[in-house]
Amino acid sequence: MEENMYWESTEAIKAGEAALKALKVAKKKLETATEITIWDKLHLKFMSALFVKDKLKHAVAYVKQAKLDMCMFRKELQDVSKLEELGADTKSLDEFADGAFEGFSSDFLSRERAASAKKQVSEVTDSLENILQILKNKQQG
Repeated sequence: MEENMYWESTEAIKAGEAALKALKVAKKKLETATEITIWDKLHLKFMSALFVKDKLKHAVAYVKQAKLDMCMFRKELQDVSKLEELGADTKSLDEFADGAFEGFSSDFLSRERAASAKKQVSEVTDSLENILQILKNKQQG
């Protein structure tokens, strides 16, 4: 691999890992928001709703950060040529960065929507991990 391409790949990997980190934290927050809590067991719906809203607020912040990081990753990927030839599918990343979570707000999310969002974050995380692995393999030659 030529030196310039090596550095371009390194920059893309760094950007992708930043997005991956934010996605994993968002997923964890979404998981805790969808769990049954002690408040649910005690039939204290108001306390349960407050708990869920707090967890979703944090998840929204990480999703927004992941979207910013994903945009940077996409920019860096443009500098890495022939990624498609290596079998990398960037479609889910593009959809995520282009607004898959448009209007994503803790004020409007229920546990059901949080579960759906968690699934979407998981899919994007898997795609991102695959692309990062392809980049790392390409870099190692």
